[in-house]
Amino acid sequence: MSTIGIIIGSLVEKAYADNIYRYCGILHPGDCGSGSEFVIQFFDQVGDFFAMLIAGAAVIATIYGGIKLIASGGNDQGKEDAKKIIIAALIGLILAIAAEAIMNFVCKFISGILGSSATCSFFGF
Repeated sequence: MSTIGIIIGSLVEKAYADNIYRYCGILHPGDCGSGSEFVIQFFDQVGDFFAMLIAGAAVIATIYGGIKLIASGGNDQGKEDAKKIIIAALIGLILAIAAEAIMNFVCKFISGILGSSATCSFFGF
């Protein structure tokens, strides 16, 4: 085992199934419900985080592409590069929204199968 693994292993307490409610209170304050609800809400929050991260990066890339397009000053190569950046950023934004929608659907589907009352959010809303 690596040195970092040993250090992290000694600092982080092992999560046993009987301690799930303590971790639930830390990660999701309020009503924790059953273990399945906690797992559903945890993965929903992780998915929301990454979708917002990707969407934010796509917005920043779109702004960068727009600035590069304006700054190209008629240079055809600069305009083409800026267009490629903007198109890639918009495709990334569309994929982030689609991924979040799919995760939301799967979350609601699993909640329905388990009979759970866990809430599934779309980009944290």
